Amino acid sequence: MQFTLRFLLAAIAAIAVATYALIYATTFWAVLAYTLCVILFFSAIVLAAAATGRSRFFWLGFALFGWGYLVVLHSPIFHRAADQQKGWMVFYEGPPLPSRAFARWMYREGLTHIHKPPVWDQSQEYTTNGSQYPTEMNFCQVCHSEFALLFALLGGVIGLLAHFRYRGQPIPSSEAD
Repeated sequence: MQFTLRFLLAAIAAIAVATYALIYATTFWAVLAYTLCVILFFSAIVLAAAATGRSRFFWLGFALFGWGYLVVLHSPIFHRAADQQKGWMVFYEGPPLPSRAFARWMYREGLTHIHKPPVWDQSQEYTTNGSQYPTEMNFCQVCHSEFALLFALLGGVIGLLAHFRYRGQPIPSSEAD
């Protein structure tokens, strides 16, 4: 598999921005990451409709897996309250996804190695010791947006593999390595 230098530099820049967004997760980064996900997933639907061949399968898988992740993450169907017979409620907790457990673990264990532990003031919005420590909700929102993009990329790769498998086209030699 060969990559161009432009692709590798863009991938490294995207990873750097995603890492910065996690380390300094604010409401701005949470909104920006989620908005970017939604724009990319809608764009993937348009690109899947316009493309042909391998590109169509990639964008279709990207859109299906990306939207599927967000639906499972935010769907009220998975949040039934114990005292409700017919209604559904939306809770922050959500379904027990591995990404949710990983985001919480990274916030509680991993982030303390990067930032000095915060000393929160009474309003719980700012730290008094100068640490730009993100809140758990902002950190988890950014993390879920990044997981949605990774899951969508996985769907795109699965779409490409489905194209090669069911359309009877062999994998080109440059992609087989």
